[in-house]
Amino acid sequence: MIATLPSSSADALVKLLGMTGSHFGSEAVTAAQKANALVHALGLTWGDVITAPKPSSPTPHSRYQTNDTADWRAMWRFCMHRSDLLRARDRRFVDGISDWRGDLTSKQFDWLKDIYARAKRAACDGARRAGFAATRNPHLHMQLQ
Repeated sequence: MIATLPSSSADALVKLLGMTGSHFGSEAVTAAQKANALVHALGLTWGDVITAPKPSSPTPHSRYQTNDTADWRAMWRFCMHRSDLLRARDRRFVDGISDWRGDLTSKQFDWLKDIYARAKRAACDGARRAGFAATRNPHLHMQLQ
């Protein structure tokens, strides 16, 4: 069940949760207990109040494409999908961060960004060459139509 909290309850809950970061231990604990009591008084559980967004299913063509180089996982997915375009050393690095939790170091991020840029260029170059070959070969052109 996904719950929509009344505005006053949501405001109170936000204020209480903000207080859980207090430097005074007893104040933080009291705020957490009051937040928990508020959720239960509304007849809800924390699972009802906090939900993760459901992942949207990507379209087949955009599944491994991204313009957001700040998202290292999207760049990683693209590189894994197009690992045939990577150098052996780059492929080992990309494979090595597959289980990585959290953020990459700045050096790792820069390296991945470079690998991603090279792979994207290679993929675009390959698509252009394939398109050019299709238009130059009348048999292939007829099959594509």
